[in-house]
Amino acid sequence: MKHIYPCAISRSAFPTGLLGWLTSAIHPPSSARWLLICCVLLLMSNATIFAQDTVCDERSADCVTVGLLDAVTDEDGHHLTFKVTNNCSKGMSNVVFELPEGFEAIVLGGDTYQGDNHTYNVENPTNNPYYSVKFETLESEGVINGGMDVFSFTLPLAAPLEELISVSVKAGRMRYTVILYTTLCVEEGIGIGTTGGDSGNGGEEPPSEEPEGEEPTGEEPEGEEPEGEEPEGEEPEG
Repeated sequence: MKHIYPCAISRSAFPTGLLGWLTSAIHPPSSARWLLICCVLLLMSNATIFAQDTVCDERSADCVTVGLLDAVTDEDGHHLTFKVTNNCSKGMSNVVFELPEGFEAIVLGGDTYQGDNHTYNVENPTNNPYYSVKFETLESEGVINGGMDVFSFTLPLAAPLEELISVSVKAGRMRYTVILYTTLCVEEGIGIGTTGGDSGNGGEEPPSEEPEGEEPTGEEPEGEEPEGEEPEGEEPEG
């Protein structure tokens, strides 16, 4: 019997195995059961779209926008995922992500990375334009005119997860660079990236600007005489 899917959603949006399991689970088919499955699929679709559109931090430089989608730390390392959108009229030839000095990224696929929309050659690491991992577009024309792609890689657990990460996109002859804050995304040690909380740091207060136990910058250290004043025990002039 030919099954009819009574919902406005493409079957190609879900894995074949999942749809096969759903088909067998509701055998014999009925309109009521298909309607129930349809609701489940729609909820899953909406959840997927929401997850893809949620960013921890997003910055723009002219016609280029880069978002940090996730920064997850677990026993395998620091897993970073970025979304790069190119609204320029020139295609993106490459994008680089800053690395901690002395460490290499772990990229799925090794020297060749398959993004959501394009394929890239990976230089890991490179010093052009600075110490980073570079994804070079293999097609004649990369992301362009509002197109986007997603880039994921892992840093070794021993590597420091820097608070700031520089991302630089080359489109045409121009290079566009943004700085993203990983602290807005990661709960280090828990292994769950988050966008919850008013502070954007999992509901926790952002780190204090002044180190604990140290005097605030700009004030004289405790126990030392301020510069420009008379030494203790001497009468001031005048």
